[in-house]
Amino acid sequence: MIKGSIKDYDAVAFDLDGTLLNTQRGILNAVRAAVAELGYDMPPEPVLRGFIGPPMVKSMGETFGLDRSGAEHATNVFRKYYAERFLMQAEPYEGLFTLLSRLREARVKIGVATYK
Repeated sequence: MIKGSIKDYDAVAFDLDGTLLNTQRGILNAVRAAVAELGYDMPPEPVLRGFIGPPMVKSMGETFGLDRSGAEHATNVFRKYYAERFLMQAEPYEGLFTLLSRLREARVKIGVATYK
């Protein structure tokens, strides 16, 4: 953890997924929907949780033994479900709004980055 006062910083940048927003529920639901549509056997919960973090194309390929083309197709099916049905299941982490308010009050510039 970085120590110091908020006033010690001029600017901060946050990653959106997994830092500001807990996207785990939506990602897992989209993976489940994609797996069902593709007709693959549903992996056990610990394997599904392994989809959180790594690139989706890598997880799809390794979990289901797919070549690059198959992994990209499976990833596109996942993305369709995530965008259309599960994206809005993201929830802000507890304390996020308090932190952002404190940063704003201290006139710290706030940036957000995301791969999406």
